[in-house]
Amino acid sequence: MQLPVPSDLPNASRPTTAILRSLAPLHLLAYLLLLAPVLLSAQSHSEINHAEVAAHVRGAMSFLASDAMRGRGSATSDEMVAATYVVSQFQSLGLDKAELQRVALPSGAVTYNAYAVLRGSDPALAGQTILISSHLDHLGTRQSPNGEVIFHGADDDASGTSAVLELARALASHRPRPARRPEGRDTGGSCRTCRCRSPRSSTILNLR
Repeated sequence: MQLPVPSDLPNASRPTTAILRSLAPLHLLAYLLLLAPVLLSAQSHSEINHAEVAAHVRGAMSFLASDAMRGRGSATSDEMVAATYVVSQFQSLGLDKAELQRVALPSGAVTYNAYAVLRGSDPALAGQTILISSHLDHLGTRQSPNGEVIFHGADDDASGTSAVLELARALASHRPRPARRPEGRDTGGSCRTCRCRSPRSSTILNLR
């Protein structure tokens, strides 16, 4: 399976497919370097399977930035599918309170968020939260003289959502669990629309 080619520009403005495909390994390497410190810490007691991590990131990216997702436009059914996918991944990792949030926008449209919690292991730090967040919506589709153009949003922000999922996987598999409680969220529409379960005053770090 190939890492999807970033395609945030209209077709007429993009470089050649060959050039973009040559950049795909660099993007994957960048994501792995970003995740490395957390993965090394969270999995210090077990050997890290680098091929498995790469497969997870590649799989999430391939789905979220695919043609089928039609750019995950804000307040669209495509955004809802993307958020549902993230919730299902949170559930498969054993995170608590994994849920799909529906949030009404001022325009009357509805945007979708994915949310989950990983319980911390230290009761004394139960009031502190580490927030791991990204946004999962993008520009969707636009019409051009040559027909419909999909703005896939590979870098904005399928990559961030893939990182959140892999961080959640690493933290959930760590034994013992992290002392503080990490919350994972992927927001649609606007980051301000996320209904987090913990008060903002309890958030000591936001990894975005």
